[in-house]
Amino acid sequence: MEKCALCLQESQLVKSHIIPNFIGKWLKSTSSGYFREWGNVNVVKQDLHKENLLCFGCEQLFSKWENNFCQRIFKPWHKDINCPYKLISKLSDLRNSKYLDFFVLSISWRVAYSKMENKLFLNDQVIYKAMLEEWRQALVNSKPLTNHSCHKAAGTPQLCNLYRQIIGDEALYSYILRGVDTKITITDMTVSFENQLKDERKIISVYTKLPGFCFISFYGFPPNKNQIPNTMINIFLKEPLEVSAKQIRNFTTNLSSKQYKKAINKGAADALSQNPSLAVKCLMADKKVDQSLIF
Repeated sequence: MEKCALCLQESQLVKSHIIPNFIGKWLKSTSSGYFREWGNVNVVKQDLHKENLLCFGCEQLFSKWENNFCQRIFKPWHKDINCPYKLISKLSDLRNSKYLDFFVLSISWRVAYSKMENKLFLNDQVIYKAMLEEWRQALVNSKPLTNHSCHKAAGTPQLCNLYRQIIGDEALYSYILRGVDTKITITDMTVSFENQLKDERKIISVYTKLPGFCFISFYGFPPNKNQIPNTMINIFLKEPLEVSAKQIRNFTTNLSSKQYKKAINKGAADALSQNPSLAVKCLMADKKVDQSLIF
């Protein structure tokens, strides 16, 4: 028996996906049946990363929010995809949905919890653990966040523009439409209060990139500082993309000859089929072979 990371009760823990399981299933169903990690390209993956994290009850709580997002947002959008720049446009209809809020928060909390012992964050454990505890309580009690935390769906056009500035067009569609990515940054910032006073504080941002979607959760803003300008969003989007840039650029060059041949053979068979997978369509668009397959 171990302690559940969410409810803190002693229980038999289950293998919990950090990124929801439906994402991994979708990636496989829209490709040749497997996927690879940007930083470990020679290892073929059949499943996303899992950890002994939650009890069965808390896993079911997360599944409720995940299923809602998957069925109401994720699958309908990817079923009728016309252009990556339109993917986030309808999100405004659900911005006030508690299911969307808790879905995003549940992922941000899992990502942050799984990276808690990373040496990059050892000097900031006090604020890091305070963030995890505030988010944990919001999730386990299904209550709104305090004013010190908020999260935002970053528009795909915004992400595309920054991506092009940092990386260029290389793997653009593969990353935007199929990429899964997570990054955490801790930034020292000067925040202005309404009474004109300024405060030096640390802001934690948790970046989660799902196929076609991008979310950022923040912790450390002062009370009533819920309106985050796009210029600040760009700051917090830029660093994760810069970290990912090298891995993206080296993706094909780091493939071994055996894995390269395997990928080519699979991709060729896929591309020549009557209904090429989205993975091949994105690859062909990235290589400018045929962008009409996506648009």
